[in-house]
Amino acid sequence: MGHESESPRRTRRSIVVGVLALAIQLTSCGSQSFNSEKWKAGDRAIRGTMELDLRRNKTLEGKPREYVLTLLGPPDIRCDDGEYFVYLVEKPRPLGGPWVEYFGVGFDRAGVVTSTWIDD
Repeated sequence: MGHESESPRRTRRSIVVGVLALAIQLTSCGSQSFNSEKWKAGDRAIRGTMELDLRRNKTLEGKPREYVLTLLGPPDIRCDDGEYFVYLVEKPRPLGGPWVEYFGVGFDRAGVVTSTWIDD
């Protein structure tokens, strides 16, 4: 009788593990280490593979605006008061075509990076 209840548990556990593995693979799919030259020469899709590395490693935090411009090049959108830059990045979607997101870089009044974020 004990063997009958173990089989459905194993099946459920296998399904949960499989779903988690798929979710992890989809989230990290196509990500790569940041490379300034590739970023500046690349398109939105190339940038989309590197923005996670920039955010995870906090590469830009505490750096001056000029450093960001040297590293990433000119932003796609620049706030009039210089409070933030936005770079367009493209991410693949599991079901459907690519998705354009906004990679933001926020500055304080002294022009130092205080945060980075992704928004869609």
